[in-house]
Amino acid sequence: MNHLPPRIVCESGLSGVVVHARGALVTRALRVPRDLPDGEVELEVRGITVLCEPGSLRAALPEGASRSLVAVRAVLELPKGPPEPGSTVSRVRALERTRQRLQDELDRRARARDALESLTLSPRWRSEAIGARINDALESANVADSVLSDLDGRVLGLRRALEDTERLLEAALLEDAQATSRARQGEAHPTRGAVLRLAGSGAVASLSLTYAVPAARWWPVYTLRLSDAGKRARWIHEALVAQRSGEDWTGVALALSTADMVFDARLPTLPSLRLGRAQPPSRSGWREPPADLDRLFVAYDKGLAPPPHGALSLEEPGRPLAKPRPRPAPSGPGGFQAMDSLRRAEPEAPKEAPADERALGDDLDDDLMMPVAPLSMGAPKGGGLLSGLLGGGGGGAPMAPRAKAKRDEGRRVLDASGMTRAGGYLPGPSSASEEPSEPGALEPSQGWQDYDRLRLAGPEERGSRGRLRRVEDTASAALRAQALAALEGASAPERARDPLQSRGLFDHRYEAEGKCDVPSDGGLHRVPLGEGESPSTQRWRTVPRERPEVYRELELRNPFDAPLLAGPVEVYLDGSLLAVDQLDRIDRGGTTQVGLGVEERVKVARNVTMTEDTAGLLKGDTVLTHTVSIELSSALGTAALVDVVDRVPVSDDKTVELKTVRSAPEGDPYTQTERGEPLRGGRCWRVIVAPGAKARVEYTYTVTIPSRNELVGGNRRD
Repeated sequence: MNHLPPRIVCESGLSGVVVHARGALVTRALRVPRDLPDGEVELEVRGITVLCEPGSLRAALPEGASRSLVAVRAVLELPKGPPEPGSTVSRVRALERTRQRLQDELDRRARARDALESLTLSPRWRSEAIGARINDALESANVADSVLSDLDGRVLGLRRALEDTERLLEAALLEDAQATSRARQGEAHPTRGAVLRLAGSGAVASLSLTYAVPAARWWPVYTLRLSDAGKRARWIHEALVAQRSGEDWTGVALALSTADMVFDARLPTLPSLRLGRAQPPSRSGWREPPADLDRLFVAYDKGLAPPPHGALSLEEPGRPLAKPRPRPAPSGPGGFQAMDSLRRAEPEAPKEAPADERALGDDLDDDLMMPVAPLSMGAPKGGGLLSGLLGGGGGGAPMAPRAKAKRDEGRRVLDASGMTRAGGYLPGPSSASEEPSEPGALEPSQGWQDYDRLRLAGPEERGSRGRLRRVEDTASAALRAQALAALEGASAPERARDPLQSRGLFDHRYEAEGKCDVPSDGGLHRVPLGEGESPSTQRWRTVPRERPEVYRELELRNPFDAPLLAGPVEVYLDGSLLAVDQLDRIDRGGTTQVGLGVEERVKVARNVTMTEDTAGLLKGDTVLTHTVSIELSSALGTAALVDVVDRVPVSDDKTVELKTVRSAPEGDPYTQTERGEPLRGGRCWRVIVAPGAKARVEYTYTVTIPSRNELVGGNRRD
């Protein structure tokens, strides 16, 4: 006889969380007693959120532990009493009921007032005298005015009470939205637990349990603080984390990952194409049930199983029944009682098992229902009703069960005691010469290999005993989907970018600094990830063709050992907020440019001169000579490195000749690809302007137009 291992309830606490691009992995540290009994022992962990994925539970022992981990399974813990919501939820519901009651009362009073106001007074005159009639009319009007005044006062009071209730309800809704999930849930709500089975002996130094929750995500945000007129730059890397897991993350080691959360960590099987001998198919975890599965329940059916509904029970297994007492002949109104007792002994129609509790064999095909080997069982002597029901003849003829029932007979298969799966008996003997057919080699779908959702049916479940069945936790799945939809539907931070959009080809994990607190309220919570000093290089840039201004820029290098994802950045210059901009992804070791606005101490001027001449054999070609002069003047106390960007004309017409004649200093081609808007004909000059001095850029280009063409429209000078 098997003895269940002892079960010990262990306390646990959250120790670490890894938030992925979608979802999070939560780790609990178990406080295991040091005096564990030797051999197998079960540790039970309670209080896990019901919104976790039950198939994601994983446990880990330290390396070199004297004990080994045998199994981990999830259990659903239901409360003993009715659920009681938290204080914030109770207050919101009470105020909503009060508002509805006041609104209904206000509508009723308003309808009564409108009906009374629309009435026309027609009093019955008690006298023919005019004075009496006037008195009656005035009396009726006074009564109506009194009632209307009373209704007006009540309506006004109800409206004021309704406005006060709506203000209180708005404040209560705000408080409830900012409350944590644990505070909103209150008491007596379903939770999930975990049972860990250990084997071996000795003390357990540490034991951790990890599970996944889907409703969690994060966004990167940055702060750039510039000091000493932009010569020093300090990056502050942070993240906004939101989660609705049903449990607060208090004092945990938090990490953020750009990777997708994958439960199945098995290596993929890559298909291969080979010429030659056929390769054996890959093995799966599916194993067919044994052919003599029902033989395991022979002793249970004979000694422990209750008799089917309406069938006569045996006093002792293996012995014939005592002769039944004679019943009186049916007479009078109760003459049908004997016939009713006989009808109850007839076999009942088999009932189809529910879809979610159907056995593995029933869900696939009849070929997966294992045939039962013929077993002989002597029928009791004496014949009569019992002999006919059991299929025995005049003596002790053996009975051979059928190998497999037909589909139109309700899929009934005999077990070793002669009972069908529906719990009744088959009348009449079967032929002992029938041979059981071999089952087909079928494999179930991948859903049947989700072992965390499979349960082994007990012996009392005759439709599926000894076989696996799928148990779907639809209630918890609906709660997880609701929490995930609420988190995805929430508005993202301004200028924030999803890590899935800028993570690139490789994933990275960011470790938070210190311990973090993230309540389960769906709100945004700022988490520090690190700070770093970045060397900055000041540059000035001007595009005088477009704007007569010079802009100051800083070229900054990524100071972290990880890439900076796209997200909002706040730029502070000497303690004052300068700008809020969008930061593009910066790889590890990469650089970015930060604009600091217009530099008033550096001026630029662009002048163009154009001369027109003729050329060619017959002087028919038109030659346009352009000279562009760009002058820079600086009032800075230090030298300034200015990038001067300009553009020369380009043409796709092969008959038009464009040629740069002279450039001082020499410029480099500029395509503007780093800004995502490439251009043609760009030139860039890097000019150093001394403190309080001037600098000049000058270049000349010619445009030669054939005699048969002419220049139409456009700016001839530029």
